This record gives sequence, structure tokens and C-alpha cells, in this order.
Amino acid sequence: MKKIIMGFFGFCFALVAIAFLIPFLIDVNTYKPEILAKTKEALGRDLTIEGKISLRLLPLPTLSVDKIQLANVSEGSQPSMASVDRVELQIALFPLFSKKVEIDKIKLVGANIFLERLGNGRGNWEFSPFQRKETSALSPSSSLPASSASAPSSQFFDVSIKSCEITEGQLKYKDGETLYDVHNISSNISLTSLQGPFHAKGQLDYKTGQTVYFEVDLGTFKDTQSLRANLTLGKSQIKTEGTLSTIDKSYKGTLEGTGEWENLAQLAGFNFVVPTFLGKQLDARMDVSASLKKILLDNLSLRGGDLSAKGHFSIFLEDNVKIQGELNGLPGALGISFSSQQKKNDLGGFLKVNVKDLKSFLKHIHYDVASVPEPLLQASSFNTHFSVTPLNINFSDLNLDFTSARVGGEMKWLRQTSKPSFSVNLQTDNLNPFLALLDIKMIANQKTAGTIKGKIEGDQKNLTFDTQATLDSTVITLQGQARDLAQHASFETKLDIKSTSFIDLLKRFEVTLPSLFNHIDVTGKIGGDLAKIQMDTRTTLKDFILLTQGFINNISQKPNFDIHISASHPDIKRLLGALGTSAHTTSGPFTLKTHLGGTPSLFKLGDIQGLLGAAGSFSGSIDYSRPETKPYINASLRFTSVNLDHLLSFLKDSATVPAFPHIMLAATATSPMHSPWSRDILDLNFLSYFDVDFKLTSEKISKKEMVFDHPDLIAQIKNGILKIVKVTASVYGGSFTLKGQTDSQKNNASQYTFALKGAELKNLSPKESSVKITHGQLDVNGNLVTSGNSIYKLVSALEGKITLDAHDGIISGFDLQAITSNLMKQNRLEGIVNLLSASFKKGETPFSSLEGLIDIQQGIAHIKKLTLLAKGGEGAAHGTIDFPAYTMNVDARFSLTEPKNIPSIGVKFIGSIDAPVRTIDSDALQKHMTTNVLKDVIGSITSGEKKPADILGAILGGGGSDEQASPSPQSSNPAPQNSDADNIVKTPEKALKSLLKGLF
Repeated sequence: MKKIIMGFFGFCFALVAIAFLIPFLIDVNTYKPEILAKTKEALGRDLTIEGKISLRLLPLPTLSVDKIQLANVSEGSQPSMASVDRVELQIALFPLFSKKVEIDKIKLVGANIFLERLGNGRGNWEFSPFQRKETSALSPSSSLPASSASAPSSQFFDVSIKSCEITEGQLKYKDGETLYDVHNISSNISLTSLQGPFHAKGQLDYKTGQTVYFEVDLGTFKDTQSLRANLTLGKSQIKTEGTLSTIDKSYKGTLEGTGEWENLAQLAGFNFVVPTFLGKQLDARMDVSASLKKILLDNLSLRGGDLSAKGHFSIFLEDNVKIQGELNGLPGALGISFSSQQKKNDLGGFLKVNVKDLKSFLKHIHYDVASVPEPLLQASSFNTHFSVTPLNINFSDLNLDFTSARVGGEMKWLRQTSKPSFSVNLQTDNLNPFLALLDIKMIANQKTAGTIKGKIEGDQKNLTFDTQATLDSTVITLQGQARDLAQHASFETKLDIKSTSFIDLLKRFEVTLPSLFNHIDVTGKIGGDLAKIQMDTRTTLKDFILLTQGFINNISQKPNFDIHISASHPDIKRLLGALGTSAHTTSGPFTLKTHLGGTPSLFKLGDIQGLLGAAGSFSGSIDYSRPETKPYINASLRFTSVNLDHLLSFLKDSATVPAFPHIMLAATATSPMHSPWSRDILDLNFLSYFDVDFKLTSEKISKKEMVFDHPDLIAQIKNGILKIVKVTASVYGGSFTLKGQTDSQKNNASQYTFALKGAELKNLSPKESSVKITHGQLDVNGNLVTSGNSIYKLVSALEGKITLDAHDGIISGFDLQAITSNLMKQNRLEGIVNLLSASFKKGETPFSSLEGLIDIQQGIAHIKKLTLLAKGGEGAAHGTIDFPAYTMNVDARFSLTEPKNIPSIGVKFIGSIDAPVRTIDSDALQKHMTTNVLKDVIGSITSGEKKPADILGAILGGGGSDEQASPSPQSSNPAPQNSDADNIVKTPEKALKSLLKGLF
């Protein structure tokens, strides 16, 4: 027994020794030529083995080969179709004795496979058929029974592969100019037998950082076999299950997929922000029917978030690949259909999109339809033909049709040339709904046609462009070039804007401009680089010309302006007329020159020089800054001489602006003005949008006879409060001051104080009046407060006091002392004649004081005191002036100091402030004079001592002296006897009253 055991171990040892020694005794590399020849005979390709072939029998029979390459076809773009750095093959030994080849492991390291579609349409993986030459003795039909011809012969080995391990593999596929690259392939494949089933599992990197895991199961190899495959990328998964036919080379089954949008985007090779309405993943299911000629995807169902669609696709794989498909069932009854066909290197087709309710679709995709005009939310369609070639992409017969507007035209992109270009030519019959998308409103019932056409040509370094946009009769043209875009980019542009009916165009935007803007012509050049842009433009509006010339520096970071601006017009009167105002007296040229310097947040309009025709010239500067809170403006302007009648003449026709206030110490006739105070809301909240320091000086500002010499204004706006820091001027020979403020945040609450000191009274008297003040000085002081959100409410809430103080004056045009003297002779006819014909036509009357106190409450001025003390007489007035109602009710009374028995005369002013009705209260004086004076006159006429014509001639004839007036000559056609006498005798009061009315 012991010998048997020792013999068995000795035999085993001998076998191990033989297995160990055979690889050293037999050189398997001597079989290389035969292996290469058999491969050439089988595949029609050359096989190259650059490394060694190694064989070892222990612990398992292992064959290894290094550096193997399989040649590509002669038409291929690379010399090798496949290469492997190292192949190891392990075979189980004992199954060989039962004609079973059990390959325990095949290991492929560094396998690189290159597949490509050749120019003739064939693939380089299609090998030449292998035709084995066999003798008739081996023919199954001659030596075997018919039943055994198709059965596996017992002389062949049954082969199985437990594991085929692939590491560091790479697969490339080239189709034309497109190259697909799959690398870092790692898999494990098992094959139960050469007839299947087949199982593979592994991973690969489709692109860097994108690992795809796969698992494939294939049933027993026969006419039809089952197929199941599963791909996983992150949380995305695609799986298919069906039947593969080897007879007609077809596949039928189902395809299902669930994928996160982020993974799918990575797999497709691009990144995009997934809209929320698509959710986080896409679910898809379809029936697949594929053959070598076509692929049909039926019962296609897609769902992503709130959207779902159904449809089908057909892909025809014959000479020219053709794809057709439809998607329906989207919200708003949206449907998409398309077809495309590949012809060699050209792809052409047609795309059509229809939607019955665009509003519903936009709501489903969470789009804010409130910003979309209603005409664009109804039924619409889009269709176009497209063609894609290696040289260009064209969209022709493009048509976007809405209910109220249509866009048509073509677009073309010329690529793969030394100067790629993009051209466009689009037209629309109605721009209104598209402009409404930009919040630009137009009149709904007026359509505005528009076009845009042009061409951009060049490459990444240099571009040229020529574009033109048309809005009705307005044409905008841009021509130029851009250079050195890759490094130091610069451009040069010619600008041209022309319109013959610009006003009509703007009316459709609900913008009304005066006739000046009807004909517009803008030309110029703009060019430079991001460090410095130069501009030189000219804008012509009829005779109005605007020129801009200068630079914009550092536009890419913090733009800085250095621009000279000039504007001119030959006649400001015609300019204001073209602007829609009525300049009745203003005339002469208008000019404006200034320099704009600084940044958008800190700039200055300096060296301002301007001329407003006859209204005067001006100069100054305006500084603008933008701190963190709000803009700040510091303006300083100086006028040489300003005529406000000219400057403000365009306000003359305005019925809501009261006449410019004018102080006169004698009544003058003016045109009535009704309801001068506007009740429109006076919104001064804009004062809180910015802070301002403002200074205005001038040599002279005039308004009719009122002249402000050397006016000086300093004002400030801060936190919504307008503060008049100081206003000083010389007015009527005196000094005028004003200060106060208005708070826009507190219902326009205002408080102002003003003073006029030492004004010469002679300057306040109207020159055309026969009675005027020639000497004396006047002081006026006022303190006013008010509030309200309209002019009317501001006037109605007016409160304050005004005082008047005049002294040492002289009134020319009548002699109060002479009147007193003549009234002392009241019992003589000469006294009354001289009183009325001489005393009121010459001479002068000194006065010692004129004092007044006016108390204003709720817009009503109460005359508390208004007295005049003159040599020979005195006067006083009281009453109210109702500014809100624009009415007055004032009583004035004048009396003589001597003789003391002479009654006073009263004058009442009632009615509109600018045109009151005057009523003279002279009843007491009339009665006195009738009783004591006119009796002598009547007696003279009755006794025949004087004729009526003599008396009337003396009174009304325009002469008069201290002596008795001369009688007028007799008329050639005398009136009936005693007619004048009768009138005087019967109505002496009426005659006297009419004479006194001329004075007041």
C-alpha cells in the first residue's frame, strides 16, 4: 500500500515537473507565422504581434501575448483598427479530456478599437468572407446522414468562457468629421457556450467624469433570441427588453428610461439650466421596431414635470437617412411635426409648430403671461424650411403667424469659410404686439410695419456689418467693422437715421411731439476701443442743428465722458413755434454750447454759453453727482439781461396762469381773467428724488415796467424741501429781499418773508397816467405761510401780514391846495369852473405819509389800514380782497382839510381783482355844491348873464386858468334855445358826477 501511495505521488510530481518544463522546452513563438497567416486567411487583414507569446501550464494553463495590432482597411483614416497591449488566456486542464474548453479567464489590457464609417458607406468592421477549402470527403452531405448535418459534431469542443475581463479599454467611432470617444472601458463578460447565453457587465467613461454602468444579457444564439440591456448614469437609467432576430437582423421590444435632467445634459455634452416646470427628471417609454433599413418608435410617451406629450418617430436608414416625427398632447393643444433628410453632407427638412392656446401653454411652463400682449396669447403657428451643409445653415420660407401679426423672411449662416457670415431679412406687418413685449405701448388700431435686414461677416478676429431697420418711413442704418476681437477689440460705425414722418410714427406710440421733430436726419461716426470711443454726430430737425463731438473713455469699466455739445437755430421764435408754443414777441437766434465731462454718476456740464434771442444770453455750469442715496445737482447760471416778457411770452395764451404780478399805485385798465387758479394736483414729490444747490445771477431782469437790477438768487433742495436761501435785487430804485421754503413732504407747506426798502414811488407810477407820484419812497414788508396740493389750495390757505409805508412824496397832475382855494370861492361861477378845468389838470400835491396794514387769513386779504396824509387833504381805504374767488370789495374815501364843511368823496371797488367795477359815492358833495355853488350858475343862465355853451366850454374845453374861462365860439347851426340850460338845471347832480368820474 505504501508503495502504491508513493508511486501516485511520484507520478503527480512527474506530471508537475513535465508541466513546468514544457514551456522551457517548447518555444510557442515559432507558431507566430502560422497564427498570422490563419488570421489573414480568416479576416482578410494583417495581424501583427510585436511582443512575445508566453505559455505556462501551472497553476493553470495560461497563454499570454503582448502588443497585438489588427490592421485597418486600406481606405481607413488610421492604420490600425484594433490593438491590445496584453492578452492573457487561462484554460481549465481537466475538462479538455471530455472535449470541453472551459476558459476560466480572458484578460484584455489596453484594448483600443477604432471603428469608422467609410466614404462608400461601409464600416471598417465588415471583414472579407472566409472561404474554407474542404475536400468532398469532409462534406457533411456525402459522409453524414441528413439528420446529422445541422447537428453539432461530436468531434468539436464545447467552448465556454467564465470570465472575460477588459481593463483600460478605449473605443472610438468616426462618422465623417464627427468623432465619438468612449474610454476607460472596464467590463466582465461571460459566455456559457458558443451558442450562448451571453452576459456582460461593466462601466465606461463616455466623457471625462461621466461614468456609465451597463449590463447586457443575450439569450441562446439562434434565429431569435431574447435581449435585455440596462444603462445607468448616476440616477438616470435606460433599459430595453425584446427579441433580436438573426434572420432579418431586426429587433422588437420596449425602451424605457428615467433620467435626471442634469445627467442627461452631461451625457448629451452640454449644460443648461433646467426650467422648474420640467421637474427634476424625464420619464420616457416607447415601442421599438428596428431593422437595417428603418427604426420605428411608436407609442412614444414623454413626461417631465408638468408637461407630457405623446407621439412617434420614424428613422429610415437607406441611402439617405430620413427622420419624421410628431409630438402632440402638450398644453394649449401644442403640436410639433418635422421631417429631415440626409443627403451625403447635406441635411434638409421642414419644421412646423402649431398651438391653439398659447396662453395655456405659457401658464403650464410657469411663464408670467401678464407681460405678454393679449394678441400674442391666442392661436399661433411657426414653420420654416431648413438646410444644413458643411458651409451654411439656412432658414427659408420662415413664417411666424399670430392672430394680429405675422413675421416672415429668411436667415442664413455661412460657416466653414475664411469669413463666416450671418445674414437676416425679416419683415412684419405689425410691430405693435412685439414692441409691447418690451413694455412699449402703441395705439392698438394702427399697425406699424417693420423690417430688419443685414449681414455680419468675419471671424473671431475681425467683423464687418451692414444692417438696416425700418419702421414705416423711419430708416436706421448701421455700417462698420470690428477689428482684433481676440485681443484689443476696436470698432468703427457709421450711423444714419432718416425719417420724413417721425411724428406720425411716434403718435402710434402714444407720444405727441411738435412739428419740429417731423423730419429727422441723424448722421455721424462712432468708433474706437473699450478704452476710448470717439463720436462725431449731427442731428438736424428742420433748421435746428445739434452737434456732439468728443470721447467716451473706459467704457468697459467706468465710462468717462469728454463731449462737446452745440445746438442752434436761426430764430427762437420759429423754434418755439415748432415746439408748439406761441412766442409772440421773442425773436432772434438761439444757441447753446456746453461741455459734458465726467462719469454717469459724476459729471459736469461746464462752459455753458447760450442765447435766447431777444430774451437775453446766459452762461454757467451744472455739476451732477450720484452718491449712495440720490443724485445731487449744483447749478450756477448767469444771465446778462433777461426780458421775461420775451422769455415767458409762450405762456400768454395759457388761461390757467395768472398775469405776472405788478405793483402800481394808480388804477389801470386790464383784461378780465376768470378762474386763474389751477385746481390740478400740484405734485412736488419729485423734489425728494434729488438734492440741489442753485445759484442765479443777472445784470437785469425785466417784466414790462418792472425791472430787477442785479438780481441774485441762491436756492437749495434737500430732502424734498425747496429752500430759498436768498433773493436780492434792486427794484424801483429800492432793495428787494426774499427768503423762505416749501416742504413737498408736508402738503407743500410754505413760508416766505419779503421786503422792499426805499423804492422810488415815481418808478411805480404808470407813465401814461395823468395823475402820478413823482417823489417819495416806499417800504413794503410781508410774511406769508400756506399749504396745499394745488395752486387753488395754496391761495386758499394763504396767511400772513403785509405792511406799506411811503413818505415825503409828491403827487403830480392835480393841486389839492388849488382845489381848496377854489372851493373857498364856491359862491362864484369862476370857482367851480376853475376847480374842474384847472385844478385837476396841472399842479402837484405833496403828501407826508402813505401807510397800510393788510392781514391775510385763509386767502382773504383784509385791509386793516390804508391812509394817505397830504397837504390839503387825506384819504383812507378799507375792505377785503378775496384771492381764492379772485374778487375784491374795497371802499376808499377822500376829504379836504379846508374848508371843513366840504363833504368827502367815496369810491367803491367791487368785482374781479383785475377789472373791478368802480362806484363813486359823491352824493353829499353833489348836494353841497348844488346848494351852495350851482345856484349861482343856474341864476346866471336864467337871468341871461351867461350862456350854457360858455359855461360848458369853460368846464370841458380843455383850457382853464385861474381867471374866468373864455366862452366857446358859437356853432353855425345852433341847438334849440335853452336846451343846455335845461339839462344843467334839471340834472345838476348827474353833470357833476360825470365830471368827478374822470378823476377816479
